[in-house]
Amino acid sequence: MWVYIVVLATGWAIAFLNLVPRAIENRLGKFQLASLYVILFVMGIKIGMDDNVIQFINVLGIEALALSIGAIAGSLVLTSVAVKTLFNKKWEKEQ
Repeated sequence: MWVYIVVLATGWAIAFLNLVPRAIENRLGKFQLASLYVILFVMGIKIGMDDNVIQFINVLGIEALALSIGAIAGSLVLTSVAVKTLFNKKWEKEQ
């Protein structure tokens, strides 16, 4: 767990101190997307190799669907509240 926090904090510090060259900065979005695809691919392989997951796929599918819908709904509600709270105040100050 600490490794993740240290890596994230190191990346933040490098960006905050403007130590990222422009050539890399312009490609970070593509690198991030490619990394995400690799992570999802590896996770798919790991899930596909797990016999327990394959055996209980019907039960897991329903639970995963319910959790996904809940996560999406929660994200939409919290994002809506955050946008209304943060951006409306900022917009009112500019008026």
